[in-house]
Amino acid sequence: MERLNPNFFLVALWLTMISCGKDPIATTTAPPTPAPVASTVGSLASYKKIPLPLVVVPLIIPNLSLFHVTNRGPYIQILDNVKKLWSVHKYHGSGSPEWSSFTPNYPVFDFIPSKFTTEKDREFSIYWNHTNLSDDKYGMYNLNNGSPSFEYLVPGDPKGPGRFVKVIPARNGFQRLWGIGAGNEIWSETAVAVPKTFEKIVPQGKIPIDFSSIQSIATGALKLFFADPDQETVLWCANARGLFKVGTVGSTAGSSPGILSQWNFGTISSTDVISAIIKADNNLIVQFGKKIYKLDGNTLRLIGTLNLSGPGGVFANIATSGSTIYASDGTYYDSNSNSWKSFIGTGLNLTGADATKYAELKAYASGGLTIGVLNGSSTGPVYFLTPTELIQISPIL
Repeated sequence: MERLNPNFFLVALWLTMISCGKDPIATTTAPPTPAPVASTVGSLASYKKIPLPLVVVPLIIPNLSLFHVTNRGPYIQILDNVKKLWSVHKYHGSGSPEWSSFTPNYPVFDFIPSKFTTEKDREFSIYWNHTNLSDDKYGMYNLNNGSPSFEYLVPGDPKGPGRFVKVIPARNGFQRLWGIGAGNEIWSETAVAVPKTFEKIVPQGKIPIDFSSIQSIATGALKLFFADPDQETVLWCANARGLFKVGTVGSTAGSSPGILSQWNFGTISSTDVISAIIKADNNLIVQFGKKIYKLDGNTLRLIGTLNLSGPGGVFANIATSGSTIYASDGTYYDSNSNSWKSFIGTGLNLTGADATKYAELKAYASGGLTIGVLNGSSTGPVYFLTPTELIQISPIL
């Protein structure tokens, strides 16, 4: 969509008086009407603020680091620090109720939507996991899709790790689960019939953690996981400064499953961290600090630097509809020009209420908020998640 600019009109009026006769009569020409002085009026993306359910700061707050958006809407996790419970909520945007919720009486430490591109209207479907150390479970919760909900104990060795830190459904082909165990173990589901079984793809030690200090544990533990939407057998993983491509089949004929490729971002910076892994137009995109990289073949190429007031990389500051990359600094990546452009408007010469609205939207876009965008849509909306609200933006492209 082109940015909305006023049309400029130039009106010229020529009055000519011509007379016929033996003697010529003087012709009088009226002076031209002066052209209006051009004034550039800026554009402003429309947006609305949606209150989050249950939130009472600081007692009940959203988990800003766990935010997912499917083709039907955003999912959030709410942390109740009083009851020590975690619940999951999805915003539908229309109809009643506006939100669907999963509010178990046990803590759901982690969750992920089961489908990102094929959800139906008002569907709610997630995988979740929790651990009580003696009763470690994972499961699936469904609403409005005809599928039953279930929960299972995490199988113990050799058919599972006994405890999952996270479960991730494949985004392509048959929907098997990836399971992440302690010590950076990575497992893949091998039997979908009950009892569920898993195969160890990456054992402990292959992606090492130095347990000698809290700092090294924080940098060495895997924290980001992205099931490849184009390759069912591939899972992308990252710790603070390492990116890993893991596969259930080898990269070449006869090779073993496991780590297929890896990249060390520590050679770029020893302080920045990887905070987002996405795929846009079949290209892998990684956020490292404020910098955005695109994987070309086996080489990571810098395609932009985010304009954020904070350090960047605290949360995921990039998201994709599947084709367009959006950033929480209010820009999107134009792959035709290889440049970043504003999707919140220019804000030039706005007055009154519009100027106030743009200033508020610009403040949201400078704070390094986590971001999501409706999957599969060329027009958005784009969502920012704040400690109290969803900011729903209709982008200007």
